[in-house]
Amino acid sequence: MVEKSKGYISIPTSFIITPYIPFFMYAILSVGSVPIIPFNYGGGCEYEIYSRLNALSMFRKVIYIYPDKTERRAKINENFYMEGVARNRIVTVLSKSVIGFFRMLGTNPNIPLSKEAWLFVHKKYRKKVVDIATKENCVLIFEFPGGILSLLEEVGNHIKILRAHDVEMEFSKTKYSTGNPLREKITDWFLKKLEGEFAMKCDLIFTITPEDGEKLHTLYGIPKEKMIWIPPLFSTKDITILSPNEKKKAKSKKGLEKKICVLLMSAARLNLRHKGYENIKFVNTILNDYAKKFLDVDFLVMGGICNVTKNPAKNVKLLGIVDEKTKHEILQIADMAINPVIMGAGINTRMVEYMAYGIPVVTTKIGTRGTFTRDGESAVIRDPENFPDGIEFLLADGERARTIGLNARKIIEEHFSAEVVARRAIEAIDRVWLEKYGK
Repeated sequence: MVEKSKGYISIPTSFIITPYIPFFMYAILSVGSVPIIPFNYGGGCEYEIYSRLNALSMFRKVIYIYPDKTERRAKINENFYMEGVARNRIVTVLSKSVIGFFRMLGTNPNIPLSKEAWLFVHKKYRKKVVDIATKENCVLIFEFPGGILSLLEEVGNHIKILRAHDVEMEFSKTKYSTGNPLREKITDWFLKKLEGEFAMKCDLIFTITPEDGEKLHTLYGIPKEKMIWIPPLFSTKDITILSPNEKKKAKSKKGLEKKICVLLMSAARLNLRHKGYENIKFVNTILNDYAKKFLDVDFLVMGGICNVTKNPAKNVKLLGIVDEKTKHEILQIADMAINPVIMGAGINTRMVEYMAYGIPVVTTKIGTRGTFTRDGESAVIRDPENFPDGIEFLLADGERARTIGLNARKIIEEHFSAEVVARRAIEAIDRVWLEKYGK
């Protein structure tokens, strides 16, 4: 369990994985820019990092380091620790000033430019990374591109891995375009350096989809043998699929009698150029208009999206950010889920989570990226304006809906299970270790 001191929350025991004694005695140092607990049910970046590192701790000691408001240390299990490095006021002011400069250039502060600027002035964080890497004989995983190029030199001859959560060059061009040719050139120059050059200097690239590996190869000429597909992972061992009768009894205990449709989502900042803005507008359309067509269905909404949901239909219940136990109980009794994603990159982690619970999902095409789902077999894929048709499709035949959910669960077990994915990552690191050090 996580130590409750210094503001951390407890993690359910279902997340704790028994460590495995490795042959190569290196540790894994994950270099991040955000806290990864508590989860906020967003696009899933925090959850994806946490679940992957927790799975890797089956095989190696894992340390996650990130900038925080105060010094923090948490122990997840005997092989997994988190280190929060305190920011100071000067660092915060300087980083915000640099980010403001990038905004003037027409770039979005959420792409690697801001993290590069932030860590460049955070010398205490950088020193901590170097100290841990040296003391623990670490392999480093950078959880974002542009983890400051100078840090690659500072950590010396350690094996370096980039976790590519998406392809920033492609994502920025399609989602943050300013229309100003000069600003676009400046942004492209930074991204080529912070993503392309950074990736080229790393020993391995963990891509979130196979397609992203192809794109990184095409854009920057990164050798394909350096790229390994490491998708978001989920352990299904503690997720029991309830029978229709068991689900009905579980609903009754919670005072719920109708069909249940769930939605997990965070609230991206209301910035017209932010990637989540269009998603939020679509969510409000669903909960304001579409939900009124299905008054015999309760729409249970969890996450920060509840804070920006306006005038929902009477059958919409806004639960806010709930704890893991409550979320687990709700997902187990859900009859369907909606995944209203119309903008994004990489794999949508919430989609994968619904699939792990065997929940049939109505989603957009972009919401299925990297999940191997097919319309009518393992998901219901509709354009945004046809979401009501997708919900009707699932309501019309309960047995067919259940089959779609079970087919989705099989995909998770085959491609996204924690042990399978973690073992593939460790085998790739071991191979590079042997090539680099010969022992």
